[in-house]
Amino acid sequence: MDYSEQLDYTRLASLSIDQDQCIVSINAAFRQNLGYTINGLQGAKLESLLTRSSRIFYQIYFLPMIKLNGEIKGMQLSFKSNIGESVPMTVDVVSRVTEGQEIYNVFLAPLQQKFDNNNGEG
Repeated sequence: MDYSEQLDYTRLASLSIDQDQCIVSINAAFRQNLGYTINGLQGAKLESLLTRSSRIFYQIYFLPMIKLNGEIKGMQLSFKSNIGESVPMTVDVVSRVTEGQEIYNVFLAPLQQKFDNNNGEG
């Protein structure tokens, strides 16, 4: 079982993008959170899934931070569901090299889920 297949078994939404910000893999939790199928996402630009305001934030902060630091922790972006609803998520990104190509693993937690988890910790 390869890395992307392993991510399909986690509740945490995740996807991987290449240096051109195109989606190369996406797990079931992400598809379920936003109501997409894998066919509609494979090869799409990550930016195309963001709301208008998050696209601006993505261009100004996300891309420079990932290139400079190789990681992002706790950035909040809003994604568009398949029916056009805004789904705010907390985003963590780590960079890795696979077969000579830099890949960015993007891990996402819907904000409501994050709050629910924090409320349960006393």
